[in-house]
Amino acid sequence: MLKHKSRTSIILVFLQLIFIAILALTGKIFIFNGIYITLIFIAAFPSLWAIILMKDKLRITPEPARDSKLITSGPYKYIRHPMYATVISLTLVWIVFDFSFLRLAVYILLAINMVVKMFYEENILENTFEGYKEYMKKSRRIIPFLF
Repeated sequence: MLKHKSRTSIILVFLQLIFIAILALTGKIFIFNGIYITLIFIAAFPSLWAIILMKDKLRITPEPARDSKLITSGPYKYIRHPMYATVISLTLVWIVFDFSFLRLAVYILLAINMVVKMFYEENILENTFEGYKEYMKKSRRIIPFLF
């Protein structure tokens, strides 16, 4: 198991947080509209479910926590990256309800960063958990039954 966070992990997380902050600061993120609130809840649900399962093993960096075990139940039964799915879908909802081309450009950069982080993390997890390759065959990355 990895003992420290790599420079790559730190850079990917830093970029993720910068892009999210730019999106939050350049438009509305709190809109009191029934459809908006419903979509935000749907976007947040996979992460909330994953947080409950992971308990104290939750990390923002791709490296798993010390003594963590591979979780394949809950949202992980269907998708390998529920946190990433939430970030990508939640920020998309922000943009749809308060669109600007600047926000769209930042969202595209965020999505690219998340995909790079996702592949980077999967490489780490393959080398950390026995059975991760088999698990990858049974689940999708961020969209159940598709990707």
